[in-house]
Amino acid sequence: ASTQPEVLTRTQLTFPGAYLLTSGPDGPTAVPGLLLELDDLGIGLSKADGAVVWTTHWADIAELATPERSRLPDGGNGVVLVITTKEGRAHRFVVPSGSPASLEAALGSLAKRQGVAPDRPDRPQSPVLVVAVLVVVGAVVTVLMLAAGHVIHL
Repeated sequence: ASTQPEVLTRTQLTFPGAYLLTSGPDGPTAVPGLLLELDDLGIGLSKADGAVVWTTHWADIAELATPERSRLPDGGNGVVLVITTKEGRAHRFVVPSGSPASLEAALGSLAKRQGVAPDRPDRPQSPVLVVAVLVVVGAVVTVLMLAAGHVIHL
């Protein structure tokens, strides 16, 4: 028999300073100062004083998605995280992130491992980006056609 303690490995993502997006008496509101934790067992939400607000196991989650990014009140970057339960209730959070793309990748990886990744892409391409790419491609094609006309001597 081994006398070594068993080491449990758990994937854990911890987000201090998370905001819960909810509806209040005056309309949409963001509840600040929460601690959101996601690990291999499930999800937990606590107040700054450590009081547990909500916990759930992955078996009760239908989908975990990062559909968009957000700006925090302090001007920092945030990622909107939507956790939908199998009962159909969506819990929306904004979690602070210095690197939104890395955070989205980490959350996407966890969602895939837990079998709760969305069937659709997390976020469509920005319409501004699509238009900019089309304008650049059009300009390049125009320049190439004009250059070809000078070479071919139409």
